[in-house]
Amino acid sequence: MIYKAIKYIYYIYFIIRHWEFILLRALYSFIGLIATPWLTFLKFLSISSSKFFCDMNLVFHRCYICLDVNSHLKNMPNIKQIPPSCFEFLSLLKNNNEREWFNDHKIAYQKEHTYIASFAQDLLDLMNTHDVIETPSGKKSLYRIYRDTRFSNDKTPYKTHWSGSFKRAGKQRRGGYYFHIEPGNSFVAGGFFGPPHKI
Repeated sequence: MIYKAIKYIYYIYFIIRHWEFILLRALYSFIGLIATPWLTFLKFLSISSSKFFCDMNLVFHRCYICLDVNSHLKNMPNIKQIPPSCFEFLSLLKNNNEREWFNDHKIAYQKEHTYIASFAQDLLDLMNTHDVIETPSGKKSLYRIYRDTRFSNDKTPYKTHWSGSFKRAGKQRRGGYYFHIEPGNSFVAGGFFGPPHKI
């Protein structure tokens, strides 16, 4: 599961890094002007099927692109695994989502949080081999487990998932990555807001 999560993060990185090319590809597809050289180039890049939403100021077009980057992942270094106890703690917290229980199990929470921070640090180090991330550490990338219940009808005090994000460095890169770890609902996401309409 962790390998798949890292693989999907790599997909998102590839899309963010090459968004101009992907946007051009979507535009050519939209107006029906796909030339043979483009197809040859796409085949060379091994682009076959993943989902990407292209947002332009005047042209809104949904295109589905899949990125086959298995060859790029063969030499990927080992990354720390998330132990099952991290998921078990979340399941227990979901069934006992109250402050008294959490305070009684604070030491267990801190132990599992250390595992997640270690995983996030390895993931950050790996991302920095392909991108430039300004998030200073894996621990700093993690979101607090405490929920903001001020404007919510759901007053349960704690989140039942681990999550974090990495911000890309610089105004030109913009954007970032997000990871969400939860029993039966783990996923990764990424992107940036407001791409310019001029390419």
